[in-house]
Amino acid sequence: MAVSQIQFNFWIFFSNALCALALNFSIFLVIGRTGAVTIRVAGVLKDWILIALSTVVFPESTITGLNIIGYAIALCGVVMYNYIKVRDVRASQLPSESIQERITKDWKLEKRSSDLFTPSNSSASV
Repeated sequence: MAVSQIQFNFWIFFSNALCALALNFSIFLVIGRTGAVTIRVAGVLKDWILIALSTVVFPESTITGLNIIGYAIALCGVVMYNYIKVRDVRASQLPSESIQERITKDWKLEKRSSDLFTPSNSSASV
């Protein structure tokens, strides 16, 4: 390609830069809220989608059996990672004491606070 054929279009350059900025900002937010591994898993999913679309758009490209086995192993890894992560999050959200113990403790606290209440002598002022 000759240098004279290259044309600089400011709007294409600007829109590309804006998309790159938005992508970096969204990655920053995702890593901040979830973690770096989630971005890696999302990258794997993006690759799968690109491969699937490329086989549709370019039918001359073929996926071999070895490719399918590799994708299946990667899929199993993603599913296992998500399962373990959800299980750990649920385990960390469980309270350390049972609900019955919490109800008993709350009831005892309410009883103690009501024992401290002394009604004013409203009958004397009537």
